[in-house]
Amino acid sequence: MLSAFGPILLWGIALAGLGSLPGVRSLLPDLPASHRFPLRIVSGLALLAATSTTWNLFGGVTPAFALAACLLGLAGAWLARGELGEGLDITGTAAILVTTVLLSAVCGYGVMLYDSGLYHLQAVRWVADGALPLGLANLHERFGVASLWFSVPPALSLPGLSGTGAALASAELTLAFALSVWNAIRRLVRAEAGFSDLFLAAGFVPISWAFLDRSLPSPSPDLAVTFLTILALAQASAAFEGPADFLALRRAAFLGLFAASVKLSAAPTAAALLTVAAVTAFTAATAGPRIARPLGALLVPALLLAVPWAARGIVTTGHLLYPLPATRVANASWAVPRSLVELDRARIENWARNPGPKPDHSVPFREWAPPWVRRNVRLLAFPPTPIGVYGPLLLLSTLVLALRRIRKEDRLPLLVPTGISAAGLAFWFVTAPDPRFAAGLLYGVTVPPLAAALRSAGLPDWSRRRRVALASAGVALALLAVGAGEALRWEKRPSPWQGLVSPPPSPSTKVRTRRTSSGDEILTPVAGDRCWNAPLPCTPFFRPSLVVGRDRSGQIRSFSLPADEPAVP
Repeated sequence: MLSAFGPILLWGIALAGLGSLPGVRSLLPDLPASHRFPLRIVSGLALLAATSTTWNLFGGVTPAFALAACLLGLAGAWLARGELGEGLDITGTAAILVTTVLLSAVCGYGVMLYDSGLYHLQAVRWVADGALPLGLANLHERFGVASLWFSVPPALSLPGLSGTGAALASAELTLAFALSVWNAIRRLVRAEAGFSDLFLAAGFVPISWAFLDRSLPSPSPDLAVTFLTILALAQASAAFEGPADFLALRRAAFLGLFAASVKLSAAPTAAALLTVAAVTAFTAATAGPRIARPLGALLVPALLLAVPWAARGIVTTGHLLYPLPATRVANASWAVPRSLVELDRARIENWARNPGPKPDHSVPFREWAPPWVRRNVRLLAFPPTPIGVYGPLLLLSTLVLALRRIRKEDRLPLLVPTGISAAGLAFWFVTAPDPRFAAGLLYGVTVPPLAAALRSAGLPDWSRRRRVALASAGVALALLAVGAGEALRWEKRPSPWQGLVSPPPSPSTKVRTRRTSSGDEILTPVAGDRCWNAPLPCTPFFRPSLVVGRDRSGQIRSFSLPADEPAVP
């Protein structure tokens, strides 16, 4: 805990500084003072993710890289001290310190999420090990995920703190999100809240889930996508609280693009936000020359994030959009064989629909839908499922709105994020309907009607006492959830003092050495499918036909499989 507090606070300032550098700050222009510090942290994370991913194409992201990034960020924070200082004053030093303490306490438990043992930690280790090998997904199918997120932890691991970035990545994004939620709650109490503030003030709910399901402090892309999606939808809502605000839509598109570069499941949301921003820019322009600059402003962040994301995907899988066989890059000899791409897609879809044995064929709707409903539509359980909580809230809000008229000024702030989220949920349901893939969209389709219902019930005219009571009830529920999560975690901790002063040791697993047909040595777990922090290369998906390419120094440079590799080993 004590070892995490300093790095979280240091990197919070450094990331805000990176997000305030000339050129980068234009990605999030004209921010209100209360938004500056949290969203500068997010834009700093985006810059760090894109830069470290690009660097990883040619070399490893080492502690020296992290130190250079940190120093550059601190210099940027000093240059922008006036702007950042104003945001700090509004947010409050106490709020920043308390949030940092809570996050550092969680980091003291170490990484426990199942998927972190399956592929998160191994993906992070490959980024730090050296230049990204061609065809890395041929070794471990989960490495087919083209994500900028796994490049962030090594870029946060300062000299002497190697490996701590795995916990810091999610902690820093949670810090930014929590401070945004805190500022929204403060505006609610002070009767300064607009529709988007009410939308964001309910963010304590997904933060509580992050404590409960152990997404913190694991380097989980699902948690990152959730927070980035909510922040993007909040900006989209803010853009229509008055005359259409293109700058707010630009911020929404940037955040949506960042979410899509973290996980492809957010791509429909990003595309919808880009479309809304582009249509708004066209509508506002009355002549051709006036449209070039607004559209160029949308193109810059798209290039910043999309180019390294696409490059990483092509290097690791040989496909632009994995696992879609049609997007294979011509002449990519390292590309994952078509049979395995199709098998991987079927496994992802089937696991999301009904966890368990993963068949290599599509399961009919009538077979997976009933158990999916029984598993996910539950409220009276601990912890309750996201759909079990958001579903009743949506029904209650809809009932209130049916009895009361929606305020005219709330119609677009309600419809835009709700419509985008509903479209994203439709895509999610027919592809891979695991709730953790769409936690942000579930929030986006439920909370706007709740905000509209509260405003139609006269919330803006409530007394300060009633507003304080509402905010206090929400915070109290969050603390109860965090406390329950703490109780569950405590049973998993071998010692009450583990992780208090020094970072907890990385999980380990027993592995054995197996040889491929070409004589290359590959490690596999003795039991289960998690490599955790085993030496490289490790995979639970051993294939005897795997060929490992090395350079003259013996460094691994590629993994390849025969084009006719059968789907089942």
